[in-house]
Amino acid sequence: MLNHLASQPGASALVGDDDATPELLKAKLFDARLEAKTLRGRVAALENRLSASTVALTEEEHPVPSGGASLHVDFSNTVMALKLILERINAEFEVVQVDFEKEEIRDLAAPVGRQVIVSGQRARAFLQAYRTLLEQERKLGRKA
Repeated sequence: MLNHLASQPGASALVGDDDATPELLKAKLFDARLEAKTLRGRVAALENRLSASTVALTEEEHPVPSGGASLHVDFSNTVMALKLILERINAEFEVVQVDFEKEEIRDLAAPVGRQVIVSGQRARAFLQAYRTLLEQERKLGRKA
């Protein structure tokens, strides 16, 4: 009777490995291999679709061959990200100070003489963009 039940469709999923006959174990192995093959096919199809959509998105994001427009957007996004980081760090009290006149960004928690994080030419482009952003947000009156 067990042999008859084991030969029925779907029996391999219902009988535990310990109770299965060698024939049923072979059927369970066949079912597992078939399922694995089906899943590998689905994964490959999804990877192909993802790859195709990523290429399409990349082409839409960078329509300008020179890259000039995307570089400007990337820089603007970087300035905004750093602004948000500075606001988070300085939320309770000022830890990182931006000095537009001296063109410096300082870590006020560092020992005197080692407070300058970045200054001069290295900081200039960020400081100009940061100042513009703060002016647009009407936040420049506060210490930034």
